[in-house]
Amino acid sequence: MDMCALVHARMFQFFRPCGHVIAQCRNRRNLSWCPELPALTHAAVERLEPQHRAIHSEVHLGCRRGYRPVAGHAFGRCGESGWCSAPDSSAACVEPADWLRCELIPEYCPPWPSYDHSVPYNTSLAPKAVPLVNPLAHVFLREVRQLPLPSGALGDTVTVSCPRNFSRASGDTQFICGHGLKDGQWKRDSVPPMHTDNSTRDSMIHLVDEATAEPLVCELETMKGVRRKYYDRLPGLFQNHSRTAGYDVVPYINQFQSPYDAAHFESYLRPELGGNYTLSVEVLGAFVLTWEDRILLAGRSQGLLSETFNAMPLELNSTFYFFHLEYWADPLLPERIDQEMLTFPRRIRFLWSGPAGDMQPVPYTELYHSFDEVYGYPITAHGVNDPNPCDSENTVSVTGLLEGENGTIIDGTIGYNYNEDLTCSWLLEATGNVRFTVFVNFFDVVDSVNCAGDRLEFYVSAGATLRLLGSVCGSYPEGTAIVEAATRSLVIRFVTDSNSEREGFNVTWRVTNLVDRITQNPVIWGDL
Repeated sequence: MDMCALVHARMFQFFRPCGHVIAQCRNRRNLSWCPELPALTHAAVERLEPQHRAIHSEVHLGCRRGYRPVAGHAFGRCGESGWCSAPDSSAACVEPADWLRCELIPEYCPPWPSYDHSVPYNTSLAPKAVPLVNPLAHVFLREVRQLPLPSGALGDTVTVSCPRNFSRASGDTQFICGHGLKDGQWKRDSVPPMHTDNSTRDSMIHLVDEATAEPLVCELETMKGVRRKYYDRLPGLFQNHSRTAGYDVVPYINQFQSPYDAAHFESYLRPELGGNYTLSVEVLGAFVLTWEDRILLAGRSQGLLSETFNAMPLELNSTFYFFHLEYWADPLLPERIDQEMLTFPRRIRFLWSGPAGDMQPVPYTELYHSFDEVYGYPITAHGVNDPNPCDSENTVSVTGLLEGENGTIIDGTIGYNYNEDLTCSWLLEATGNVRFTVFVNFFDVVDSVNCAGDRLEFYVSAGATLRLLGSVCGSYPEGTAIVEAATRSLVIRFVTDSNSEREGFNVTWRVTNLVDRITQNPVIWGDL
């Protein structure tokens, strides 16, 4: 039996073209293959062995990222009568096949906790809500809150906003649950996730570098709080010793300890709720509380324990009342004085009770140290090193590139350190697939572990999809090839944080054909 006849005996239909010495067979019908798999519900083929659907082929399924099994089987085998399925390859195969079905993981993106801290107002770490343990009262403080996020499934969106009396200091307000390196990760909702459906291979999804969100941090409005003048020495309060005095602002008067012996607080109190209030002062020492133009309360504690003094009830409405509170660490002590008595806590607390609740510190939401947003005190400022930095708002596009062309990209003005909080992008696009190579003319970017801080990122682009090739930071000598990529489009992105800055970079890009390689050991390389 010749070749075509042999194949025909196996349920194939062939014909032998005339005029050829070697027989040629063309497949007309094949009944030994299983049909294509049906549309899977949030699942995908992980492995097909062999790579066809002939009898005895085995298929292994898995849930897509962000999904979990809910029903069906993850294993299938092609038999004489079609596909059968089983939980795994060792189990009995059943017909008809019950294919794996998956559902969203409700907690794919983990929750973010909330924080509520008092942080120094004049530190660059303040917007990041770094907690301080027992902060000294003499530091210029502001109330900072990091708002929480719930857990979420892939594609879930969350919108958060600062509470009343607080304004945004840093972070994002709109979040969407997307893919992280391993599990889910909250992304900025302003940049839609590129891969949330079943049209993209999971191996590709692992390479996505979408805009990772930052928690929303809110700070107390800067006009809120109490202005204070503090004194190193007890007589300063009465003799105006300017050399040993200083000014600051604290959220409220709730001082349990301080290195200073005397202080003069002043602010405007505006109750949100009108009604009958009792004002009180808890003190270890002596004080005088002046309300508007009269002394409302004065007292002096005895011994080493604090005492609470209560004023007569006041009828207050939602208007501004000016007050100032003088304090000096001078309790009434016995005649014999030992070291313990000299080191007692400098304690002073301004309290109230009434429509707002039981006895508690007068809250910062009711106190105004001024009626200006900034009152000349230290504030968090974003320094500007370069007056003409790269464009953080618009992508610089160079399109229609041909083989042999080249150009230069720099971070901004030569001779200046780059600015903080930049996100500058350049798109290089050729008329067809080419090879891009980027060389260093000058490169000095703040170094960090895995280039998690300031960095220069390189992506290959295919339509709206970006694949991160890698990032570089630190320093490289002139002539170093930092990236080589065979692609039609190369995206370069410069990202900086607010910690520190260096002089930046100046790089040259070159376009060659796919065959020509003008460097052998690039720092980063890749093909689309």
